[in-house]
Amino acid sequence: MYGGMLALLGFAFLLYLSVGGGVSVYIPENLNYDQKVKFYIDHIEKNGRFLSLSGWALIPDENIEIYKTHILLRNIIDEQYLKIPTIMRMREDMTEHFHDPYSEVNYNYNMSGWHARVNTDKLNLSLEQYEIVLLYQNNFRNILVYTGRHLVVEG
Repeated sequence: MYGGMLALLGFAFLLYLSVGGGVSVYIPENLNYDQKVKFYIDHIEKNGRFLSLSGWALIPDENIEIYKTHILLRNIIDEQYLKIPTIMRMREDMTEHFHDPYSEVNYNYNMSGWHARVNTDKLNLSLEQYEIVLLYQNNFRNILVYTGRHLVVEG
């Protein structure tokens, strides 16, 4: 009986994390701030208690073979970062957009898309007091990209 209860509680915790729980994160010292990363934030939307963000990030002339991009929210008051659950979205349109018909080599950016979602109950400030930051770790890189965009909900 207790095993079933523990399994149910474990499942509930995983479900909670998957729908937008965020955790504070320490930014490691060995980051590169090189701005070779091209990115775009396509969409910011608040639906009830949840905030969703989507976009893409890539380094030109580099295939994305290992995906590991995270969205961080930087609290502009105390400089703390909140790492929010981020998943990869296939973006074949990015490979097509950057395709050069005159080049012998073209690159695969299909795994450049991302989607992040957070429960706004995890945010202790108004939305515009958070800057969107990309932690680009694709292909074993470790690049922090300050986007200059704040959580301003569209529409």
